[in-house]
Amino acid sequence: ETEGEQEETAPEEEYALTAEMLNVIETEDGVNFIQNPENIQVLVNKDYSLPIGYRPGDLVVPEVKFSFDEKHEKKLMRKEAGEALAEMFDAASEEGVEIVAVSGFRSYERQEQLYTAEVAASGAEHAQQAVAEPGKSEHQTGLTMDVSSAENSFNLNQDFGKTAAGKWLAENSSEYGLRAKTAQVLCLCRMYGRRAVTEIQRFCSEPKAKRRDTRI
Repeated sequence: ETEGEQEETAPEEEYALTAEMLNVIETEDGVNFIQNPENIQVLVNKDYSLPIGYRPGDLVVPEVKFSFDEKHEKKLMRKEAGEALAEMFDAASEEGVEIVAVSGFRSYERQEQLYTAEVAASGAEHAQQAVAEPGKSEHQTGLTMDVSSAENSFNLNQDFGKTAAGKWLAENSSEYGLRAKTAQVLCLCRMYGRRAVTEIQRFCSEPKAKRRDTRI
C-alpha cells in the first residue's frame, strides 16, 4: 500500500476543521492582518487583526429585544448571525427565559475612540488589558452580541451567568451556531456556525495535553 493510499483511507482527526474555517493572514509591519474577514469562523484577537476600516457588507438589525430603544450601530449584526440570534432568543422566550441584546457591531473608528480614551485615562499598559485595540475586537466582525437580562438589570457583568438567562445560554447556545462565553465583564454570544461550535466545544472539553491548535 502506498503512502498516498494510506492518506486517502486514514480516518479524519477528531478535531479536523476545514480550511475555510481558518484565517488567511498577511503580515505587515509586524501585524497579522486577516485577508478573509467575511469568514464566519474568523478568529480576531490581539494576535490577528481585521483590515483597517473593515465593515461587513451584510449588517442588519436582528429581530430581538434590546436593552435600549434609540437607533445605534451597536444594534447591528451580520445577517446570518442576527438570524441565529433571533432564533435563539425566540426559543428561550418559549421556555419563559428572556434575554436582551446590549451591544453588537462596533466600527474600527469607534473602537479606536474607546482605546484612545482608555490610554489617556489609564495608560497604555492598562488599556491593552481592558480594551481591544482597533481592528482586534470581535465586535467589528459583526458576529458578536453582548447580552444580558432584566434579572441582571441589563448589566454586562459576570453575575449574568448566575441568572436564568445566563444558565439557559450556557446550555443551549451551541444549538444555534453560537457560542456563549462569559468574559471578565460581560456575556458574549459569538456566531461560528453549528459545526464549528461543536468542534470548539469538543476541543475545549479535552485535556490540554490532547488538544491540537485549531486556529479558527
